[in-house]
Amino acid sequence: MQYIETAKKPSKETGRTRTFSSINFEAQYGITEYWQARLNLTRSAEIVTEPAVFKANLNNEIYIINYSTEKIGWEDPELWLDYRLPFIGRKTDVVLSAGATISIMDNDDERPTLRIQQSGIVFDGGVTLENQSTLQVLKTGKGTNYFNYGLQVKHRFKKWAFNFQSAYYLPLKTVTTSRWNLSDTGLEYIEERYEQQAPDQLFVNAGFEFQIRPWLNVSTDVFWFRSRNGWNVPQNQKLLVPLSRLIQTGITYEIMASKRLWIGQAINFTLKGENIYSPLLLTSYLRYNLFL
Repeated sequence: MQYIETAKKPSKETGRTRTFSSINFEAQYGITEYWQARLNLTRSAEIVTEPAVFKANLNNEIYIINYSTEKIGWEDPELWLDYRLPFIGRKTDVVLSAGATISIMDNDDERPTLRIQQSGIVFDGGVTLENQSTLQVLKTGKGTNYFNYGLQVKHRFKKWAFNFQSAYYLPLKTVTTSRWNLSDTGLEYIEERYEQQAPDQLFVNAGFEFQIRPWLNVSTDVFWFRSRNGWNVPQNQKLLVPLSRLIQTGITYEIMASKRLWIGQAINFTLKGENIYSPLLLTSYLRYNLFL
């Protein structure tokens, strides 16, 4: 069955919707006064719904195609080793970090499930309408190990402090993954295996922290993200992944509930984005210190 695409409303008009949530766990262990080990674990959930696509074929049939993806599960864990420089002084902390993202989660996406519903509506000329809904479950694994390194700087004044953090993620090899294409009949998906190079990623965060009360800290910051140098080879054509950039700003407060427990809340909104989702982020977190 040959399809002729007749109309597709741009996403700015119909809207692509994305819902994302995550739970992050971080464990820190002080090896010595200057060395620290960290383990980061993240469980995330993401659902993306694409704008509806209208297609027609030569048999007087019109299709409304609704496509959505779902990605829920644990992400690849991160292991870090931090070293705090010993000769800077009491008011300034400089921490050098190196680590790895360990690829242990599956990255082969499942075959999309296709549901076809005949609407029973017949227009003039015998044209019929049919709904197609496709749900694809995506895997949370990256498929390759990453080498990570970072820098943290904090300088304290009497009532406030300046913070700077950066982290760089470099993929170590190309990945063979799958893409599922709708067949000419429109009734099934066919798997296509191809090579993919994940982009490297750079995160930079800078801001100021204010101690309003002995039990209350408020901070404001600017976050910058960049992703580049990725590519994939579907149908024997090497395609570059577009450069992605994001700039956000936000405010965070922390309350010391006890000597061991801190409770925090942050809100971040986007100033500028390019080839990337530009979300409004709400974050709540707990920090508990086992050793005083």
